[in-house]
Amino acid sequence: MRAYSGSPWLRNNFDVVCFGGGAFSSAEKKLIDNLKLSDNQLIQMNGNDSELANSYRGAALFVYPSLYEGFGIPPLEAMSLGCPVACSNNSSIPEVAGNAVEYFDPKDTESMRVAMECVLNSTARRAELIDYGFVRCTQFSWERCAEETLAVYRSLV
Repeated sequence: MRAYSGSPWLRNNFDVVCFGGGAFSSAEKKLIDNLKLSDNQLIQMNGNDSELANSYRGAALFVYPSLYEGFGIPPLEAMSLGCPVACSNNSSIPEVAGNAVEYFDPKDTESMRVAMECVLNSTARRAELIDYGFVRCTQFSWERCAEETLAVYRSLV
């Protein structure tokens, strides 16, 4: 919210959809008010997997400021549905996302703002990330996960 609100260009051209997690908390509502964000700029919605998929498909950018990830499935989900991704440069995310995302420091609002503007300001960069994302997703599948897990079990027997 801070990165978005700090950019007049982002505020004038894009809305933010926060999917899942329930209604905004009182602390989040207070921050939204302090940042002078309106209800039509910052939208909270909940839904099922189909609705989440539709949100990814309709998004100009998926922003994922995670501080820690065990694996990083949400960026892969977004990439698999043709949504460009800007996300944290820490934890397991770089290993999973490779060159298919625009990275930022999740503890640095300016870094996040610059990453969002970089992708959203460039049709070419968006297209490049979408293409890279589709390629990157081919490296991950449930079938491959099962095969590699089975191989580990067999090596232990």
